Amino acid sequence: MGIDNRRYMADDAASSWGRRRSQSGWSMVTTLIVINVIVFLLQTLTWRTGLLEYWLRLSFDGLLHGQIWRLTTYDFLHQTSEGLPLHLLFNMWLLYLAGRRVEDKYGSNEFLGFYLLAGVLSGIGFILWGLLTRNPSPAIGASGAVVAVMIVYAMNWPHERWYIWGILPVPVMILAGIAAALDILPMLRELSGNPGPGHVAHAAHVGGMLFGFLYVKFGWRVTTLLESWDSKKWKRSFQRRPQLKVHHPELEKRTIDEDVPKEVENRLDRILQKISLEGEKSLTDEERHFLTETSRRYRNRK
Repeated sequence: MGIDNRRYMADDAASSWGRRRSQSGWSMVTTLIVINVIVFLLQTLTWRTGLLEYWLRLSFDGLLHGQIWRLTTYDFLHQTSEGLPLHLLFNMWLLYLAGRRVEDKYGSNEFLGFYLLAGVLSGIGFILWGLLTRNPSPAIGASGAVVAVMIVYAMNWPHERWYIWGILPVPVMILAGIAAALDILPMLRELSGNPGPGHVAHAAHVGGMLFGFLYVKFGWRVTTLLESWDSKKWKRSFQRRPQLKVHHPELEKRTIDEDVPKEVENRLDRILQKISLEGEKSLTDEERHFLTETSRRYRNRK
């Protein structure tokens, strides 16, 4: 399928993040495509041993052993056993079609963050689905992240037309709906105990689509989340907090001076310390009455 050649709207190109390119002048979409191609060539060179795919593919057993890198690395692997690299070609072609304009709108840094996070969440969705259906098989491929980019494109420009086989113009939102149906229906069949043929990671696709939908719907930004990250604050949240003190506005209004008897001050200190250590419910009726009367008597002293 191809995209019609039309001028992009000026306000989309002038996003707040801008289109940041690498020193080579490549867009982030081009950089990701090049990385995927390089990894595919390495897969091809090591296909006899399969070590590269073995250590980078997404697998439930690997995650159980703490190999969390698999949630990202599987996203750069593709099927090499076919005669032609159709798996790689389709994913990269779709990434090229949808990714260029999405990157123009959101900026290169945001696009990279979105793409990587979409891959991680797609992988998590695939693993959870495998546990639900008791079929935690391994997975490879960038499809989950790529369809997430497609959904973002479709939600921003739903009436844009892509051409099927370069002939039939179809609004991209309809194509996105067809793609979603082609993934959801096999998952429903699998739930009913009648899985169809093939080894397509439908759950990863649906996970990517869901993330792309929520990303646009709620205006999420990955880079904003990272910029607001306060590592010191995060560490402090695990530290033991100091013991809280009870705040008693009426008692704090009083002025501790010579007009307040020393024995009253001492008893107030003891009662407040008791509240701090044991809580306000630990007070006796007499102590509560003492606090009330003392507060009323000395609240207006200057």
